[in-house]
Amino acid sequence: MGSGKTACLVRELALNEDSRHTFSNIITKKIKNNHVLERANIVHKEVVAVQKNGKEVSKLTLNDKFWKELHTKYGSINVCLDEFHTLMDSRRSSSALNKVLSDFTFLLRRILGSNNSGYGTLTIITQLLNSIDVRMRNLATEIHYHICHYHIYCKKCGRTIEHNNELPDYSVCEACGGNKLEVSNHIIEKYLFQSIGAYTSWYEFGQKGYYDHYYVTNIIEYFPLFDTFQWLNMITD
Repeated sequence: MGSGKTACLVRELALNEDSRHTFSNIITKKIKNNHVLERANIVHKEVVAVQKNGKEVSKLTLNDKFWKELHTKYGSINVCLDEFHTLMDSRRSSSALNKVLSDFTFLLRRILGSNNSGYGTLTIITQLLNSIDVRMRNLATEIHYHICHYHIYCKKCGRTIEHNNELPDYSVCEACGGNKLEVSNHIIEKYLFQSIGAYTSWYEFGQKGYYDHYYVTNIIEYFPLFDTFQWLNMITD
C-alpha cells in the first residue's frame, strides 16, 4: 500500500532473489522471469446462448486450466496483481466477475506450490485497503506500507523543499508562485507488518505494530523498467 509500492515490487522482480517465475499485470521491460497476464488468463468468457435478435448471452468462468498448466510446468510461481481494488471491489461482491476473481484468488492458494526456494507468493497491491474483501485481508501474511519521499525544485526561484505523498499536493511554489516544479531524489520508506491487525494497530492507533522499517534509496534506478499503465479492462467486458 501507499505511494511507491509498484516501483518497489518492480525492484523485487528485477532482483528475482527467489529465482521463480512471476505472473503479474505490471508491464515491465527486460526483466527476466516476469510474465504479463492478460484478462483471458483469468476470466474465460463462454457464449452459452444467442437470442433471437442475435445478441450473445455469455457466462464468465475461471480459466483454471491455464493456472493448473503453470503449476505443472514451473511447480512454484509468484503472482502479483497491481491496483487490485480496480479488479475486485468488495462493493461488487455479487457480480459474476467478482465471483470469478474470488475463485481465482483462492485457487492460487492451492497451486502456488513450492520448491527448494520455498512457497510461491501472491502479492496484491492497492491504495484502498478497505475495498478489498475482508476474507482476503485477514488471510494476508504480510502487509507492506510505502511512503514516497522526494524533493520539489522550483525552476523560477530555485527553492527546493522536501515532500512526500502523505502531504497535500504541491503544485505551486509557496515562495514565488511559480508553477514550473521539478521532482527528484525519490526515496521509498517501507513498513512491514505480519498481519492486518498489526498494521491497523500502527496506522489507526499509533502502536509500533511493524516488524521491520527501512528506506529504499536507489528506487529511481528501477523507474525505467516498468510502464505505469496496468490492465484497465478487468472490471468491464
